[in-house]
Amino acid sequence: MRLRRDTVLTIVFCVAACAIWAGLLNEPLPLLFVSIFTGKIAADNQNQQIWDWVLGGRVTDWLLVTVGILQFRVYRQQAAILRRQSETLPRLERAYLYVRVTEPGINIVENGIRCETIKFSIENLGNTPAQLTRIAFIVDTAKHGTIIKPIDPTAVGGRELTTGTVVARGMPHAESENLRAKLGFFTPKSIKILSGHQTAWLTGFVRYIDVFDQHRIEGFTLVFDTTFNVWVRRGDNRLYNYSRTENAKDIPKPGEPPDAAPDQETSPVA
Repeated sequence: MRLRRDTVLTIVFCVAACAIWAGLLNEPLPLLFVSIFTGKIAADNQNQQIWDWVLGGRVTDWLLVTVGILQFRVYRQQAAILRRQSETLPRLERAYLYVRVTEPGINIVENGIRCETIKFSIENLGNTPAQLTRIAFIVDTAKHGTIIKPIDPTAVGGRELTTGTVVARGMPHAESENLRAKLGFFTPKSIKILSGHQTAWLTGFVRYIDVFDQHRIEGFTLVFDTTFNVWVRRGDNRLYNYSRTENAKDIPKPGEPPDAAPDQETSPVA
């Protein structure tokens, strides 16, 4: 739209300039166009000096300068369009990771609660693959009505993943955690989960590099719903569930997060 507008403005300016010249030369505008292309002036025109000045290139030079300015505006607008496209392309084509629990690992049975192995997958819903570099997560409990303390990605680097750990659409990466040692069977923690005094949480993050060579981090936090035996997302988008870019030099060294305190209270569930 802007390009067409500048083209129209250029044409209008040229026509207006020619009309002014025609007035100075006392020559009809159509005849002036013929004279410009032929380089000849009508014999009855008495303003030969003005016409010579025009043919001498002075007015023409000003016209070229004006056209150059308009072309510069067009090129600048084209550069702005290309810049916006380059900024939009990574958002459209980059990887979008999502953590989905495939096996809950906690089952409510008639005689209590059974804790086995939780399995979850890191899936890529974007259009391009992502190379996973680090991962960190913990499974623990928090008092009912509160939320587990998040893992600080600025202090914890995460466990390094093997080079070539790539996730693409339809090709997830699987992780698991044995909950028997964490929650057990008829242990104080599991009994409190069953009675509703505590809730089970899964929180962590995964670091990866996308095809645009950007270092990104994806945070996730889920709580176990004892009513439907499923894990559901909880927490805000700043500390618990987030997706942002990172500076490679700011990423901490590899390392596992410490286990969460079993009865540690934080803020109410977001």
